[in-house]
Parts: sequence; structure tokens; C-alpha cells
Amino acid sequence: MSIKVSLHNLTKSFKPQKKRGAGFALCNITLSFLPGEIVGIFGKNGSGKTTLLSTIAGIYMPDGGSIEKEGTLIPLIGLQHALKERLSLRENILLIGILLGNKKEDVQQNLSEILSFAELNGYEDAQVYTFSQGMIARFIISLALHLSPKILILDEATNVADTAFVDKCWKKIYMLAKEGSIILLASHDTSVLEKCGRFIWLYGGEVKKDTKNKSVLEEYAHS
Repeated sequence: MSIKVSLHNLTKSFKPQKKRGAGFALCNITLSFLPGEIVGIFGKNGSGKTTLLSTIAGIYMPDGGSIEKEGTLIPLIGLQHALKERLSLRENILLIGILLGNKKEDVQQNLSEILSFAELNGYEDAQVYTFSQGMIARFIISLALHLSPKILILDEATNVADTAFVDKCWKKIYMLAKEGSIILLASHDTSVLEKCGRFIWLYGGEVKKDTKNKSVLEEYAHS
């Protein structure tokens, strides 16, 4: 299980491509990720964080280069849009789990753990449209963490819940990494990023720094 990313250019536009530096969302990206890594990806708005993760997830296609992935990939990006509001929570868990490549029996086996982790026991037969945004956020995160992801993509995901729930999420993330999963996490919050073991600073669609030294976060905070 690994990820290899080599992107020459990626343009997020339907307009004709401009010359390098004017219209590309990502340029000259070469990265490899190994099992067990928790990688924090950061940079100012427009630096390419979400675009990079969306490209790895297969949502965007690069103009040039390649992305090689091994293992089950679960992107939290846009997962909320897969919810069917008129279906029950139970039905949504089964639907999304199967769409993400899991066997129905495996999803059913994890059902009680997903509900318990999300603190939604007793709501499994309620229609999702009746849920608050906080309940939906907890459900989506719990679902992603419990579908045995080999590659887990998070974009500001841990910024939407209370402290106790976030702490519980990080315990699960560390457990997944210990079992060999790759965690890619984009955030602006240095208190979240410092929980990672590797740091990638994007600037203008390119990798400015790729390091395991946490001092880069202080440098970024003062940039």
C-alpha cells in the first residue's frame, strides 16, 4: 500500500490553459506516501491543499503526470454530499459503505461501532434530514474512520466537532496509522497539524517544504 504522486500541471478551469504560473492550481508536484504516515498538508487559501487531495482522491484529473495508489481510499472530501436525506441513518451507512467498495456484510458488522463512535445510538432509523449539522459531521467522520481505509483523506474534518469528539477521532487516526493506513490531512490549524508526523507546505500550487521537522509550523505561522 502506497501513494505516488507526480503532477506536471492541473488546471481548475474550463477556460483555455494559461502559461505556467498564471492558471495552474498545482505545478511540479512529486510526492510519495508510505504506510503508517500521518501527513499534514497546509498553506494559505489558494495554495492547492484541497485540489491536491481531490486529485489524489480522483475527483480532479491532472493535465499531466500520474497518480499511483494501492489500497482502499476513503476521502472525507464531499462525502456529506453522498448522503440521501430521506433515507435513514442505517440505510445511508450501508449505501455509502457499499459505494466506497465495502462488502455489505462488513458494513453491517461495523454498524453498531459506527453509531456508538458518532454518539448516535438510537438514531439509526431516523431520516437524515432531521439531523443537525453537528450530528451529520460526527456521522460522516465516524463512517470514514470505521470502513477500514488504507488511505484516508481529511480536509479540515476535525475542526467541526467538540473537543472530546476530536480527541476520540485522533485516537482512532493513530490506531489506523499504527495498522499501516496512510492519513492525509489538510488544515489551517497548526494545533491540528502538529499532531501529524510529516508536514507538506504548499505555496502557489507547489511544494515549498516537505519535512518531518515541526519547526516548519512555526515558520508557516509567522509567514
